[in-house]
Amino acid sequence: MTIIKFKYKEMKTIKIEGEFTYDDELFPEEDNDWFYNEILLKENLELQKTVAIKQEMYPLKLCRIDTPKKGESESVAFALASDWHLEQEVRRDEIIYNNQYNLEIAEARAKEFFTNTLDLIRRQQEDQVIKTLVLWLGGDFITSNIHTELLKICKLGPAQAICFARDLLISGINFILENSELNLIIPFNFGNHSRIVEKNWSSNEEDNSLEYILYDDITLHFKNNPRVVMVPPTGGTATIEVYGMKIGFVHGHREFKFKGGVGGLYVPVRSKIKDKFSPIGYDLIILGHFHSFIQDTLFLCNGSMIGYDQYANCKGFRAESPKQTFFVISSKWKCRTATYPILFSK
Repeated sequence: MTIIKFKYKEMKTIKIEGEFTYDDELFPEEDNDWFYNEILLKENLELQKTVAIKQEMYPLKLCRIDTPKKGESESVAFALASDWHLEQEVRRDEIIYNNQYNLEIAEARAKEFFTNTLDLIRRQQEDQVIKTLVLWLGGDFITSNIHTELLKICKLGPAQAICFARDLLISGINFILENSELNLIIPFNFGNHSRIVEKNWSSNEEDNSLEYILYDDITLHFKNNPRVVMVPPTGGTATIEVYGMKIGFVHGHREFKFKGGVGGLYVPVRSKIKDKFSPIGYDLIILGHFHSFIQDTLFLCNGSMIGYDQYANCKGFRAESPKQTFFVISSKWKCRTATYPILFSK
């Protein structure tokens, strides 16, 4: 039983059991607010007492947090370029996904790849030192005519397409060099679309690839520039070491096989990495080929610049917008501290 005392005209004591009820005649509507205010005031006073006791027992102690000094840590930036398929045309009426691709759009996206990369680096340089850009050239810059049906959708011949890719890549590298003080490390791989044989060979892949000409031209163009270092693949894998991390680059068509299934690419790629790459010390594998932007602790799969095309539409693959990849590895944390898709407005 709870007893509440209150004043109304004359002093009266009313006993209240259970929930509070009142008689409209005894408590006119205009005085209801006064009654509830009294109750709220009492509860507030009790709460203030509790807070005062807590503050006395556990006083607030503010700690000082200093703003990190700019440029305290050093990092290396990475930009992944693969699967551009420059000469292939994609029309909106051929696919279910809203994408379009032709020579004009390809050139615009290639330019945007380099300008966006430099913009992302400058943003990262606001709180860390970045002196080096690892620019991966991952292959399949052209579609070529490895299948007869591709003759209908490729708007340049293979030789012309390779020259188109050469011009765009050398121009983009020049843009980075001229508009920054960055040093460039350029690992490269050969894709499956640039081959000049019917099927992929298990050996001498570079000898049967039009991209050999592409990379040779780039190497010759920058051979006297001390800020550019080319890193060719050995046994199909281009390898560099950054802050003690061993990083391998592969196109992906020879190393990984995926025919659908639960878990997507994660299961076969992780399994192969653990079997083939991890035992020999690789900490991170970079791959392309699958036109899918995927992050994992063991690997990073690059997207494509062409985006959703006729092949993806025919096979019922998941729709994905055109994108490439940018990330940063920190000397302090010895891992990726920032990863961004490089998107395109065109």
